[in-house]
Amino acid sequence: MFRFPKFRLAAGSTLLLAAVGALIAVSSSSCDKDELIDLLVEVRMAPGGMDYSPSSTYTINGTAVSFSTLRFYMHDPGVSDGTTTMSTDAYVLAAPSSAPVMVGQVFNDDYDYFTFNLGIDSVTNHADPSTYVSSSVLAPQTPNMHWSWSSGYIFLRIDGMFDADGDGTPESPFETHLGTDNFYTPIMVSGNVEDDGDHLHVELVFDPIKLFDGFAFASDPSDPMTVTTHTMDNMPLAMTMRGNLSSAFSLE
Repeated sequence: MFRFPKFRLAAGSTLLLAAVGALIAVSSSSCDKDELIDLLVEVRMAPGGMDYSPSSTYTINGTAVSFSTLRFYMHDPGVSDGTTTMSTDAYVLAAPSSAPVMVGQVFNDDYDYFTFNLGIDSVTNHADPSTYVSSSVLAPQTPNMHWSWSSGYIFLRIDGMFDADGDGTPESPFETHLGTDNFYTPIMVSGNVEDDGDHLHVELVFDPIKLFDGFAFASDPSDPMTVTTHTMDNMPLAMTMRGNLSSAFSLE
């Protein structure tokens, strides 16, 4: 039984296992498309398209901000031709200092999309982080990426400061923490994913500023709840950011 890497068939696909076998058998001698190749995932944080630095100031809807924490979980990273997806069931914790991660293997081919789920699947989301070895991305993290057994992991964490008094210098803290099972979100990012000679190399770019599209960042600077969400305590902001997730990712 074929288990790894696994095929995910998009809704409406009529691809049969027999057809898969036939396609695999017809391989190109130059591309070795019937062979497996490592999938390497690299993430770059780029607020407003600029390189990230904790000491830099950025602008969100006319308000100066800085970011002290930018982290998010990816589950099941893979590649797709738009019809068939090959995914790896890996977990990745993306952060500014993250090294490229070899997430698994896929068939050596050209793909049009990089796919993943933002967050942690519901079963793993309610596991005990202390049961994982310290090197695991699912183990306890600093800064913290877990709430409790009932709420589970923090899928996406953005901490920073914003300019509440209008002097151009961020001085008031804000926190954006998305999580809970309902926020486990599939993402498909278009871009050409090709063999670079040793592996398929995906360079994913995350722009956190795009998560705030449609949100007046300093609409009421006296109320921190207008710019802070831990999901359940400010669901409107959490839902706005979830709706903007797809637009925050691109491929280099």
